[in-house]
Amino acid sequence: MPTLSLDTQSDEDQWIWESFRYHSRTFSLAAYLLPRSVQMSVATLYLYCRRVDSIADQRVLEVGRDRALDEVKQVRDRLDETLAGTPPTNTVLWRRLAEVNEHTSLPREPLYELVEGAIWDLEARPIESEEDLI
Repeated sequence: MPTLSLDTQSDEDQWIWESFRYHSRTFSLAAYLLPRSVQMSVATLYLYCRRVDSIADQRVLEVGRDRALDEVKQVRDRLDETLAGTPPTNTVLWRRLAEVNEHTSLPREPLYELVEGAIWDLEARPIESEEDLI
C-alpha cells in the first residue's frame, strides 16, 4: 500500500496536493509545518470537507436546492462505502480517503456531521434551540 506522504509522487498524490493547494492557498502553506507523514492525509481530509461545503455553498447556485441536496446525500452514501472499505474506485478522493481511514481509523462522527450540516442548510431548517447549533 502506498504511503500517504509527499515522498510518494504518484499521479493521484499530485492531484490531491495540487487540488489542495488550489483550493486552500493559506492552509496548504501551513500544512508544510506538519510532519511530512501526515501532509497528504490532511490534504485528503481537507478536500473531502471542501467537496461537501462546495455543494452546499456554490453548487446549489448552479443546479438548485433539490439537486444539491441529492448530491450531498450521494456524498453521504459514498462516505458509507468508503468507511466500510469499499470506496468508489473511479474517484481519487474516495480511494485516498479510504486509505487515510485504513491508516488512521478516522473518527466517523465529524465526517458525517459535516454532511448533516450541509443537508440542514440546504433544507433551510430553522434553528430552534441551542442544541441545534451544537
